[in-house]
Amino acid sequence: MNLLKKYLTLLLSLFLASMGIALAIKSGVGLAAFDAFNQTVADTTNMQVGTIVMLVQIFFVFLQLLVLRKEASWKILLQIPFVVLLGQFINLFVYYIFGNLDLTNYFLRLILFILSQFWTSFFISIMLVLDLIAMPIENLSLILSKRIPFTLGQIRLAIDVLLIVFSLAITLIFSAPLSIREGTLVSALIFGPMLGVFMPALIPYFEKWQLIDYGIKTIKD
Repeated sequence: MNLLKKYLTLLLSLFLASMGIALAIKSGVGLAAFDAFNQTVADTTNMQVGTIVMLVQIFFVFLQLLVLRKEASWKILLQIPFVVLLGQFINLFVYYIFGNLDLTNYFLRLILFILSQFWTSFFISIMLVLDLIAMPIENLSLILSKRIPFTLGQIRLAIDVLLIVFSLAITLIFSAPLSIREGTLVSALIFGPMLGVFMPALIPYFEKWQLIDYGIKTIKD
């Protein structure tokens, strides 16, 4: 298996997934819970949204270390340069490449958002199938699911609910633009289910291209 090819594929997927996140932000019809929280904080602090993404994900890295303590692996720290790149890629797309993108037609904006969800879920699926570096928020949910009597899905949902509550609270307190909108619901209906479609479909091709170990047939819950 060519490790360099795997990491290059991962970086390309991260770059293109960041493009999808940026398009969702530029569509202006609301965002998924995590993205909405980051955008809301960015709006109230005048920081770039990718920088907020980076800082929040690094916070989740340290939460993992706090939960694991002596069981923590040094590999968890590899998530930090990964999310730093993610944040910088998002800033590149939002403020420079798509900086002048300003759609006024609502239906075009909604279509753009829907397409961004399919696009992002595809490239996130690639990163998940490669299984090289986990996203901090997802890995924290996995770690917690092994320590408390709740499933991974339940914990991830609880985190999303908390992020939505925080986003709405910040919006009300600081009169920030509302990021919890119809796009939040659309993302919930598209993003997760499409991961379940794309990931199994990608596995045979990635085995053929020797990007993953032969014999992987199932996806972790």
